[in-house]
Amino acid sequence: MTYRKNLEILAILYQHHIFFFVTKISSFEPNKRYLRKLLIYFFNLKKSAAETYRLLVEAHGDAALSERSCREWFQKFKNGEFDVEDKNVAEGRKCTKTRNWKHYWKIRAKRKKNLHLH
Repeated sequence: MTYRKNLEILAILYQHHIFFFVTKISSFEPNKRYLRKLLIYFFNLKKSAAETYRLLVEAHGDAALSERSCREWFQKFKNGEFDVEDKNVAEGRKCTKTRNWKHYWKIRAKRKKNLHLH
């Protein structure tokens, strides 16, 4: 990233009263939540998902979200979903490990019962 481009990005962020500084040299490693909040920020600025993706790659390199993820999040924002936390995929379901153990003990009890009947 060029020095001039860094200054342009900082100028844009400064204009919108966002005061954070990210450089390639920095040890700062953005997490998903941070990047998703940035997506909301750029969504509110009426930036496209593609443009936002380019800005994230420019600022964060390999740590940036994929372009597809940016498009998917922008679609969620358009639908009014602004929760940036990860959803628990198995929410409401019991842990597979627990289900397997319960199944194991159930089968074992049946086998034991059948052994005693014969």
